[in-house]
Amino acid sequence: MSRSLRFFEAVIVYRTVLAVVLVAVVATSRVGRAQIAPSGPPHPTSYTQILELYQRDQIDAALSALAVLSEEDVRSGQKLMIKALEQSGAVELLLRVGALLHTEAAFRLSNSSSLGTVRHLAFAREYLEQLADRRRDSFVRDCWVMLIAFYQGRFELVRAHELVRAAHESAGDSPELWLAAGVTEEMAWTMTHADDYHDFIAGDLKEAESAYRKALAAQPDLAEARVRLGRVLTLRGDIDGALRELDALGSIDDSGFRYLAHLFAGDALERGGRAPAAEQRYTAAFAALPEGQSARLALAHLRHAAGARAAAAEAAGAAARDRRVGETVDPWFWYTRGLSWRAGRLLSTLREQVRR
Repeated sequence: MSRSLRFFEAVIVYRTVLAVVLVAVVATSRVGRAQIAPSGPPHPTSYTQILELYQRDQIDAALSALAVLSEEDVRSGQKLMIKALEQSGAVELLLRVGALLHTEAAFRLSNSSSLGTVRHLAFAREYLEQLADRRRDSFVRDCWVMLIAFYQGRFELVRAHELVRAAHESAGDSPELWLAAGVTEEMAWTMTHADDYHDFIAGDLKEAESAYRKALAAQPDLAEARVRLGRVLTLRGDIDGALRELDALGSIDDSGFRYLAHLFAGDALERGGRAPAAEQRYTAAFAALPEGQSARLALAHLRHAAGARAAAAEAAGAAARDRRVGETVDPWFWYTRGLSWRAGRLLSTLREQVRR
C-alpha cells in the first residue's frame, strides 16, 4: 500500500462495523432491531405460521416468534411441512422462505448471541443445500453471496472463507461467487499484511487474482472484479498489468468504480515512481466523484512528499472543508468492507421473490 493510501487509512474514522453493515442489511425491515426479542401479541406456536408471517412481509413478528422456538420445534415443523408439500410441488418455495427466515435471524443475532447465530446459519445453509440439490439457480447463488457479504462486512473472514467453500460445493461456479472468493482472500491478506492484524486467515493474493480472472472470464463486464483485479495486481507488484485493468474502467458509467479505478491507478503509478502521472489520476478520481475524500488526501500526501507543501495543504483543506458527506460515501470505505454494500440490496430482492 502506498504511503498516500496508508495516510488516508490513518485519517479515516472507522465507525462501528456492526452498525454500518447491519443498517444496510436490515434497512428494508420496519423496525431493524439489533436482536430478536419477543414483543406484541402472543407468538404463533407453529413453524408453518412463522413462515407464513415472513411471506406476508411481517418480518419482525416472524423473527420474534422464531426466537422462542426450540431447535426440536423447528425440526419437527420442517418435517411436517415438507411431507405435506411434497405432493403439491411447493417444497422449493418453502425452502426459499426458510433460507431467508433463518438468514435474517442469524444476521440479527450476530452481535448478541453467537450460539443463536450459528444455529440459524446452520438452518439457512441446510435449506440452501436442499435447494441446490433440486435446482442451481440465481436465488441460491444470491443467498450465498449475501451471507458471504454480510460476514465480510463484519470482518469475520474465517466464517466468510468457510461460506465461500460451502457455496462452491453447493451452488457451483458463478461470476459472483468467484468475486466473493477473491474478495475474501484479498481482505484477509490486507488485514494480515498491511494492517498488521493476525486473528484472521492469512489470505493469498495469488488466489484472489485467480478468482477475479475466473469471474471476468465468465462475465467480462463485472466491473467490481476488474477494479479489484487491478488493485491486487498492484499489491503483487505488477504495475503495468494493474494499469491495463484499471484503464479499461476509465469511461465506465458507474462513478464509484470509475473513482476507484483512478484512485488505484494513482497508487500504482506512485509505487512505480511516476508521481506526476499519479497526481493526474488522483485528480481524475475526485473529478469523477467530488465528494470522495480519499483521493484528495492521497493527492495531498503525494504533494507533501514531493515538497509541495502549499499545494498539499490546499488538497487536504479541500477535503476538510467538504462537509457534505461522511466517510461512508467514499467508495474506498466500502471497498475495504468487501461486498457488504450488496447485502441489503440482495435481501430486498430475495424477499420479493418469496413474498405473497
